[in-house]
Amino acid sequence: MENKGFAVSATSVHQRLHVEIVIFDMDGVLIDVSKSYRESIKRTVALYLKRALGLKGYETSLVSDADIVTFKEIGGLNNDWDVTTGLLYYFISLLEGEEPQDAHTMGSMDEVISFLRKNRGRIRGGVRDIIEKKDIPRFQQHTKRLGTGLEAIKRALNSRKTRFIFGTGDLKVDNLVKRIFQEIYLGPHFKTIYHVPPRFYSGRGFFERERLMVKRGSLSILSKRVKMGIASGRPKAEAILGLKKFGIKQYFRSLVTLEDCEAEQERIFTLKGKRMNLFKPNPFSIIKAVGQISQGRVRCAYVGDIPDDIEAANRAKREIDIIAMGCLGSHMDKDRARKRFLEMGADLIIEGVDDLVSFIQ
Repeated sequence: MENKGFAVSATSVHQRLHVEIVIFDMDGVLIDVSKSYRESIKRTVALYLKRALGLKGYETSLVSDADIVTFKEIGGLNNDWDVTTGLLYYFISLLEGEEPQDAHTMGSMDEVISFLRKNRGRIRGGVRDIIEKKDIPRFQQHTKRLGTGLEAIKRALNSRKTRFIFGTGDLKVDNLVKRIFQEIYLGPHFKTIYHVPPRFYSGRGFFERERLMVKRGSLSILSKRVKMGIASGRPKAEAILGLKKFGIKQYFRSLVTLEDCEAEQERIFTLKGKRMNLFKPNPFSIIKAVGQISQGRVRCAYVGDIPDDIEAANRAKREIDIIAMGCLGSHMDKDRARKRFLEMGADLIIEGVDDLVSFIQ
């Protein structure tokens, strides 16, 4: 399709898109996660600062939706655990104090908690100090010049105070950020999925706040015209939880999730001894989702809602025939999102998945 960046709405369609397969990102495209994953980011940051580091102050206004969107535009933040960890890295660096003592590899969550309690007196200040000092747009621009992902954030900060933040590793052992986040997001389902009781949060899971962003009738119509799949950074259990909650699982013929990327990363490491990051903007999940539906060379489209999605689809063009589509449905600032999609080389921009009913033959 030669008309790059052609903004489309359901009422202004002048072309028809001829594709056989459409792969969707899940969050922000099919499911509105503004009250679930985004709110889980905010609550996790607040709980970590308050419970783990003992900071005092009013935390509700610490992280806004705009902060999260801007932070994600650093790129390479593969999931909301990384976004949360990155925000905590940044916030802790804004406070006065020294790096923690006795930093070492932790063997259990009890060790992590004990370590933080022992060292949190080395941090001076509270949440109000962070609110007054933070400038996420400026930090984002600085970090993007250094690269993407958590490593670029740490390089940009150049602060050993990031050792106060345990955001990598195993949820049951030393990844405190992920542990808090998952307890908040899943609620009672946390114990069912991870087989350990919640420790930091008790209440209803934030996933219950999600809503479907596309009409089921639209998915039914589209499923008769094209074959559909999903390439998501969600863990598989959470992806299936969402699909079943909204009764749309039957419309999709492929599902690629976090575990597929992790398994392939481990396979490559075992084979070649080399670590690779296969999460978006790497095109692996998109190509695999297409391959689960058809092994032949067919015309495809991928629909995503952040710049990393567009980059991933464009990189997939080296191996498959695919159109990169930006979806504006979940964005607060749609003009800004449209501009970013165009900058990233989106072939097509739509208001929402329902538009595809009028657009796809």
